[in-house]
Amino acid sequence: MSTTPASPPWRLRLHGGAVAAPGERAQRPGPLLRQLTSGRTAMQWRRAPVVSYMPSVPLLLAVLMGTGGAIVLVSTFLPSASSDRVVALVRALDVVAITSAFTFTRLMQGRRRWAQHAVMLTATLLVSLAVLVSGGGGTALVYAVVYYPVVVYGFFALSRLGAVLHLLLITAVGAPLLAQQEGVGVAEQVVLWGVAAMLGLAVAWLVAMHDGSETDQLTSLPDRSGIERSLERALRRPLGSSADQHHVAFALLNIDSFTAYNAAHGEGAGDELLAQLATTWAAALPEDVLLGRWAGDAFAVVAPGRTAHQATLLVEELRRSTPAGVTASAGVAGWGREETQSMLVARTEGALYLAKQGGRDRVHEHSGPGTDGREVRRGLARVEFEVHFQPVVDLATGEVHGAEALVRWAHPTRGLVGPDQFLPDAERSGAIVDLGGWVLREACHRAARWAPTPSGHLPHVAVNASGRELADPLYAAAVEEALISSRLAPSRLVVELVESDYDIASVDLVANLHRLRAMGVRTAIDDFGTGSSSLERVRRLGADLLKIDKTFITDITSREAEAPLVAAALAMADAMGMAVVAEGVEEPHQRDWLAARGCAFGQGWLFGRPVPASPTGEAASTGEAAPAPQPPRMRSRSHSE
Repeated sequence: MSTTPASPPWRLRLHGGAVAAPGERAQRPGPLLRQLTSGRTAMQWRRAPVVSYMPSVPLLLAVLMGTGGAIVLVSTFLPSASSDRVVALVRALDVVAITSAFTFTRLMQGRRRWAQHAVMLTATLLVSLAVLVSGGGGTALVYAVVYYPVVVYGFFALSRLGAVLHLLLITAVGAPLLAQQEGVGVAEQVVLWGVAAMLGLAVAWLVAMHDGSETDQLTSLPDRSGIERSLERALRRPLGSSADQHHVAFALLNIDSFTAYNAAHGEGAGDELLAQLATTWAAALPEDVLLGRWAGDAFAVVAPGRTAHQATLLVEELRRSTPAGVTASAGVAGWGREETQSMLVARTEGALYLAKQGGRDRVHEHSGPGTDGREVRRGLARVEFEVHFQPVVDLATGEVHGAEALVRWAHPTRGLVGPDQFLPDAERSGAIVDLGGWVLREACHRAARWAPTPSGHLPHVAVNASGRELADPLYAAAVEEALISSRLAPSRLVVELVESDYDIASVDLVANLHRLRAMGVRTAIDDFGTGSSSLERVRRLGADLLKIDKTFITDITSREAEAPLVAAALAMADAMGMAVVAEGVEEPHQRDWLAARGCAFGQGWLFGRPVPASPTGEAASTGEAAPAPQPPRMRSRSHSE
């Protein structure tokens, strides 16, 4: 995965102002021309600075407008060099300026672009009217100095292009007005507007320096820090509005098979793709919607004032604009009442996870604020979770060979909740470690009481282990403890690894797998075909079983179907000495096709749906039944909340 630019941004290959396609020969204009014509540079000029998303920016507006108006108001009670000054009108304008400061501050709470421009135009108008009735001379110049706070605020709150345009507008309005005043010459105007331009450049430089600390160098978009600041800003509710009226949506987009794209198109191709997408996507979004680079090949969208559904429509538009041969998966979630920023991000990450698990190249919209780590832990403490079992059948004999343990939540108000509604959030919050430990112990205790099959075989039980559980240094010890307390033979336990959910480079994961193997526990690669496993990756895991994902089993449309991907997986597993379990078997012809080609086991609705009962009926088959597992004692984890 590419996380840093392979070369400086000005070394990107350009063709007609756009990033050239990988492998395409592009002309290389001079360095200055490249930067001026780059779509990324144009995007920087159009994008509001990251500092504008700080909660203190509306306060800055109130301070600048209110203080400026107050200072001029005080001056009207002091002697003036101009006897023609219309004092009453100047005081009225000052009162309007002070009142407008607080009015616009409230409007700015909603991050409305039109409000920002309205602030600038209103302030320019008020100062211009004050200059007009100033009476000329030094008083006119002093009042014109109040243009400076307007210029400063513009470079804080607007894009570079917007700030420069407002500076030109202020100059175009103020210079003719001052030219009409007695005692104001060209020399005075040169100093006045020169200092205004100097202030604007100084503020622009400071803002750019701040932006650099929260800007991704490859794409020129806000980085994760800038995105989180923007999201925090968007979640601040406008004064006087209720949570029901305040909408914020957050989305994450991830490029599918990015590592494979890099490998296929050569070094640096991934960086060029990310830069191209940054330019294209930023131009396609409304001004008040922020696009940033979340991490690696993932982008984030902060959409204030929009529901999850409205944000989904925006994300779909972005996905349609990806280059040919490139797809993206996305997760979208809308902010809920009393929800924290971290909870919203966790639900969005969970939605992206489900989009990836569902086959990629799709958008998953989270249904709404639901469970988080604390709720899962409370549910565990109240023993609200259940373990259901789905049989795994020997295709040659039709006999039950084992069962997979699947968790369900018997929620007191929502009824029986499926795992897709709480597992992603539990995974992100760290509660998956406690939940997974409880499922492991419950499954082992239940399997220890299963009766043998008619042939005398004692069925195995399979439990899923998430990437976070496998990376826990204590996982293998927890498995050993569950086996000892339940009196279940290690050979009857299978630990399933979700193919796209673990890091084979993790030292703790490898150590856990070695220890499980030494205990006699078998392992399986779950959902094979939907992740990014290479033959080398599969070989290094040393798993005993390979579970082919149900999305490939659907290719078996008849007994004579070809289904080359399934056939290839069967051949690979046979060559590596692995037994195969076909998931999602729903039709008799699928069972017959798989059995005819040497697939050992099948799992799916054809053989039975997940149910609380055991696959063979329960009896104390291993002696005295072990006591049922108690709710887990929660381990303190700094990252779990």
